Amino acid sequence: MFNEGKLSRDFTYIDDIVEGIVRILAAPPTANSQQPTANSIYSPTAPFRVYNIGNSEPTPLMEFITAIEDELGIEAKKEYLPMQPGDVETTYADVSDLMRDFDYQPKDQGSRRYRPLCQVVFGLPPSWFSGVRLKEVSKRNCVRGSRAT
Repeated sequence: MFNEGKLSRDFTYIDDIVEGIVRILAAPPTANSQQPTANSIYSPTAPFRVYNIGNSEPTPLMEFITAIEDELGIEAKKEYLPMQPGDVETTYADVSDLMRDFDYQPKDQGSRRYRPLCQVVFGLPPSWFSGVRLKEVSKRNCVRGSRAT
């Protein structure tokens, strides 16, 4: 992990992305609806708006990793590295325009937002969602998708 793991990112729950897109698609901009705001992008000739969709709240990388470890029931092998040139310590989506224009509000899913990620990456069975932990499934699923060392 770069910067010795001292990074924060905006980990977005997929349902929040879908919710944002659905809200935007329900009310496409028209040439007459373009209202400039201090920090938004708009065109006086072509009706479009650019919106950030995200959680709008940076999560420390180590908190994210701990949540994944808890969901999988295993501890990650961590390698701490110095800050990567050109990287930044914290990033997150500014969703204030989306909140203002579409009453968008990302949902706080806590660590639950990482379950779909774990299912895709590790190929966990549907029974996992009803409380079965990775340790109870099989050791083979535990290492699938991980880099051999």
